[in-house]
Amino acid sequence: MLSELLAKYKEAKILLETQEKRVERYRKKIEDQMIAEGRDQYTDGQWTVRRQVQQRMMFTKKHVPENIWKQYAQPQKVEFVSIREAQQKK
Repeated sequence: MLSELLAKYKEAKILLETQEKRVERYRKKIEDQMIAEGRDQYTDGQWTVRRQVQQRMMFTKKHVPENIWKQYAQPQKVEFVSIREAQQKK
């Protein structure tokens, strides 16, 4: 049962990767067209598109003294399932 699910997972993942590449190509074409037209925003009856830049501030452990890191670091719990194909023996 689990092997069948894993096979279906692999098939779906391949399809997803193909579609993600396709979506990214269209997103890039849209962005390039907006740049060519000198636009940061586009709206018609169906769509609204905005080009914007987001900036985030962050620091890592190596950027701050140890005592500051220990005082302010916030642990986050993330649960996930890792699925990889077994390496085929040669």
